Amino acid sequence: MNGCQRCSQFPKLESAGFLWFYSKNPLITEKLFDHSNIKLKNEQTILYSYQSFDELEKIMRELDKTFSNQEKIEILGTYSKEKDNQSRFMNMTPFPMLLERLQHREYVTIINQGLFTQHMQPIIQLQSDHVFGYEFLVRSLPNSHSFFPGELFSFSQRAGLQSNLDSQARIASIEVSSQKVKAGNKTIYQFSAFFHL
Repeated sequence: MNGCQRCSQFPKLESAGFLWFYSKNPLITEKLFDHSNIKLKNEQTILYSYQSFDELEKIMRELDKTFSNQEKIEILGTYSKEKDNQSRFMNMTPFPMLLERLQHREYVTIINQGLFTQHMQPIIQLQSDHVFGYEFLVRSLPNSHSFFPGELFSFSQRAGLQSNLDSQARIASIEVSSQKVKAGNKTIYQFSAFFHL
């Protein structure tokens, strides 16, 4: 299971590093270059450096004000610890989603590291008073990053991380069900709720 978890993870956001931006639109590329604090432009990729989370947030706020909503959709961005990170293109995402991720770093950490647990809620068939299945509910771990499940799922949609959260939640529900639910039961998965029949 650990290999699957690593497949859906994003790089850890460090307190100092680099922001990478790319756009096919040459006018947007020039605007990005004009605002960059590192004058390094390579094949339409623009680099910004930051030395703290405060500086990172300031850069993102300035860029958010500089570009129109339509322009932001045409900008792809990511972050990395190193200046020469060849894998950066794998993690590029539209600017609005990147901004959402950087504004809510704690949610990215929760999703990336699977810092939640699953609570099993039985589904009772009223006619027979028989346990029909179980709903798996994502909940925060005790003494860890606290969150409201609805807010976490809503964030994952805005930040383009819905499939990542879904993957982590499925893995967690499979691990819990393998220990708690009788073998041979059918399994039905839904995005925000997981069922065992």
